[in-house]
Order: sequence, then C-alpha cells, then structure tokens
Amino acid sequence: MASTKRSYDESLLRKAFDVARRSREGGDHPFGSILADHDGNVLLEQCNGYSSEGGDRTAHAERLLATRAGAAASGQGGRLSDDGAYSPRR
Repeated sequence: MASTKRSYDESLLRKAFDVARRSREGGDHPFGSILADHDGNVLLEQCNGYSSEGGDRTAHAERLLATRAGAAASGQGGRLSDDGAYSPRR
C-alpha cells in the first residue's frame, strides 16, 4: 500500500521527538511514540519504559503504545484501522 503524506504528518513526528526528549530528561532511553487518529489528533503518547517498567528490556515506546492502544480499542469495539503511529529514531 502506497503511503501519502498528510498535512499533519511532520507536526506529529515533531511531537514524537518531544516525547522522546521527555523520556531522556526522565532518565530513560530517548524514544517516544504517538498514536493519532485520521484527523491528526493525538490519542496517546508513550515514552520508552525501561526504567518505569522495572528494567524490562522489551518496554520499547512502540510496544507500550501498541499495548495501551489495544487495551483502549478493546473497550471501544476494537477499531484502530484509521489511526497512525509516529515514532522517530535519533
């Protein structure tokens, strides 16, 4: 499937960098993810969770975001197909 750039993609990616910066400032690895709906509204933000999850090496921001989103979606009919995740790498 070809991806097209939406007017808000760059803004959301910059917000994901801000989440990563907050993660680093909090003493964790500098990774962050954002889940946004099809209109570009931020639904969830997630920092890397290594420290907050008790040293869990699998507590990557993307995985934690997906877990939270799945749990939230299960209470709302289980639909995430119109949402998008933004996760930068530095």
